[in-house]
Parts: sequence; structure tokens; C-alpha cells
Amino acid sequence: MPKYEIIKDKESWNQAIAKEKNFSAYQIYEWGEYKNNLGWKIASIKANKNGKLAYLQITYKQKFNVFVGWCVGSIAGSVDCFEKEKFIAFIQETFGIKYVFIKTSFTNSLDFNDSLDLYSSGWKKSCQKMNSDYTIYINLEKSVEELMSGCSANFRKNLKRGYDKNIDIEISFLDKASVDQLDVIFRKFEGLKEVTLPRIKEIMQIQNHLGQRIIIAKSTLDENVVAIRAFLYFESIAIDFWAASVDKGRESYSSHVLLFELLKKAKELGCSKYDISGIDPLLNPNVFSFKNGLRGDIVEKLGEWEISNSTMLSCLINRFYL
Repeated sequence: MPKYEIIKDKESWNQAIAKEKNFSAYQIYEWGEYKNNLGWKIASIKANKNGKLAYLQITYKQKFNVFVGWCVGSIAGSVDCFEKEKFIAFIQETFGIKYVFIKTSFTNSLDFNDSLDLYSSGWKKSCQKMNSDYTIYINLEKSVEELMSGCSANFRKNLKRGYDKNIDIEISFLDKASVDQLDVIFRKFEGLKEVTLPRIKEIMQIQNHLGQRIIIAKSTLDENVVAIRAFLYFESIAIDFWAASVDKGRESYSSHVLLFELLKKAKELGCSKYDISGIDPLLNPNVFSFKNGLRGDIVEKLGEWEISNSTMLSCLINRFYL
């Protein structure tokens, strides 16, 4: 029978999830601290099922008799430790509520055994998806030369064009950046299609809690910032975090240069895999074509799953909220 407990120590939590091969950078303790300061509540939960361990950090809202939890990233460890009935009973008892809905978006690659374990544990695939089920992994164990030669001919050509434009590239840890300057830059990118960048309050929270986990790069041309890109990393995994470019940035191929420079930076930090953070060839073919130019491994993620003890609550959230 699984046993659950809330972990409130950052170091022990991060060390524990790092031992599991299916951990996610979005499950680090600092991510929860950042969300907590934006008004969410956080529960970092350890499961023990006859010696098998698993970890899941939930961002949640609780009102009246209802608990609604969201999880970005993967269960670290044995996914079958979070059995629906036992886990929901733990949530009910711990938080003093009756109705529970928990949705998670697994960022690790699809695995038949993980899917089978989730189904057998009472989880079900979400009927309303928030993110694409596909992404591209870049193998950073390759040399820079191998990464370059492995790109498509078109990507290599555009990358060369970008370097030839004499773009000024600046790369730094987020905690070294000026929040006020970032806010000014981000506001310049407002209105771009399918680009969402945070306001200054959120930038400050991200910097305070994740500043040493995020690398941000910007490209400047004619004294104007024309593109930005960032990744979040933990241990061996880096994942695309922010990306935006104005027309002049696209015309100068600065996005190609930024992305490749960040791959090199992630290698330098000891990362072995770079998650390009989602692709959608049908709804967003241009972004897919750009990312696919790196010729990484296109993989299907384990995807979005949910559990609830109320069919009505599940239907209401999926139909009207999501």
C-alpha cells in the first residue's frame, strides 16, 4: 500500500528527484516556490510503495470543498506509486476537502510501461489537452561540430547568415540580468503572434527563485534587441523556456544563432539533453520547421493525464475552464 508525505526541504527534494531517470526540470523545488509567490499553493509529495519511490510536485488551488491541482513535468520515479484511490484519499485527509481534480502534463518521452502503470493506477488520458504531445530532443553528448553537421542544409545556411550579420549576442544567468531592462525588452515583443512573456512582477519572481536555473540570451542589431531566448535547466536536462523575435530578428536569422549558442551553453553546463519544448507540425508549421532544422529526435511525450473523484468536476474543468 502506498504511503505519502509532504516534503518541505528544498535540498532533499531536489536531490531525490535527480536520482530518478524520468525527472523534469519543472519539478524542482524552486519552481514551486516561484508559483507559490504568484498566489498558488504547492505540495511536494513523496510516495513510497513497498520500497519503490516516486515524487510529484503539485501546484494547486483550494476553495470551499474542492482541490484542483496542476502538475507540469513528470512523476520522478515509479509512476504507479500514485494510485488514484489511495492518492486522492491522502489529498482529502491532508487538505480537509471532498472533491479532487489533478491534471499533469508529462514532459518525458512516451513509454509503454509508464502508460500501462498509469492506466492500472487509475489515471486516464486527458480529454482536453493544453499542450502538444510532441517535442524534439537534442543530444548534447555530441560535439559542437557534430551538432552543426547534423543540422539541415537550410538551417546551417541560415545559421551562417546570422553569424555574418555581426549580431551582438549576450548570454547570462537570469539572476544577473536587470529586471527593468528585461521588462522593457519584453514589452517590445508584445503583440507577436503566439508569444507570451511575463510582466515585471512575474519576472521578479522567476529571477528570485529560478535565476540560477535559467540562462537567457539576447541578440542586438543596430543597438536594438531583436530576439531573446532562454532555457531552464536542472542536472542533465535543459528545456526551452522563452523565445521571441521581431521581424528584424527573423530577417537577420538571429533566432538560429541564439538557439545554437544556447545549445553550446547547455553543453558547457553539463547538460546531455535539450528539450526544444514542444512542436505542432499542423497548427504551427513554421515553428516546427525551424526547430526541426536541428534534426534532433522527434519524440512523443507521455502527455497529459488526470485523476478525479468527481465526474462532474472533471467535466466542468475540461469543458469550461481548459
